[in-house]
Amino acid sequence: MKRISHLSFVGWLVAFVVLGIFPLRAAEVDFKPVNERMPLRVAAPRDAYPYSFLNERGEWDGFASEIMDAVAEVMHLRIQRTPMASREVQARFQTADFDLGQHLQQTPEREAWADFSVPLLTLQGAIFVKRGGPVHAIADLAGRDFAVYNVASTGERLVTDRKITTRFVRVDSPAAALRLVQDGKVAGTFISQLTGLSIARRDGLSEVEPLKELLEGYDVRHCLAFPAQWDPKLGIHVT
Repeated sequence: MKRISHLSFVGWLVAFVVLGIFPLRAAEVDFKPVNERMPLRVAAPRDAYPYSFLNERGEWDGFASEIMDAVAEVMHLRIQRTPMASREVQARFQTADFDLGQHLQQTPEREAWADFSVPLLTLQGAIFVKRGGPVHAIADLAGRDFAVYNVASTGERLVTDRKITTRFVRVDSPAAALRLVQDGKVAGTFISQLTGLSIARRDGLSEVEPLKELLEGYDVRHCLAFPAQWDPKLGIHVT
């Protein structure tokens, strides 16, 4: 992927994503410049294609990875990424094992244990189903298996809001969810259209497609995430 090189964009990103949510509390801690602090522990999904993933060369790739690299470079931050499955990020993030997450989708339920940057990317969500299968509208999911890959996900909220009774099948990643749809093992899954179509093309999943029904109010908001707590190591208070 093409690396980010426009200083104006990076400057905007730093100002609004980093500085905008990190009011410093120097009076309460021994403040050190960010470039003199210990490496920030970053929770990094290794399988969140095309945003945060390890490519065939074992290198970090994707939009969120490049944003994290750009912020670290401009702010002179030292970072230490820990690769893990997308689903694992949430569980470990809630135990305060990390200082920030380079890629996490914002939902109202997750705001109980995380604070989020302004969205780096907001995408239209969609229900992906098997082409030519029994599901032609969201209501057709009733009584069927539905793959979800994160806890408190937008997909879970969607079917709950619509009062559709489904059986949740939990998997580790969007790619795994789409594979189950392709194989006819679940009736559908919720993923942003961009993510679903990108994975389907990469993995040759020709039998999956998004429903045409427009899902207003269920956008997928990709953000940087931070533990919802005071952290004296960072010298910041996320509010």
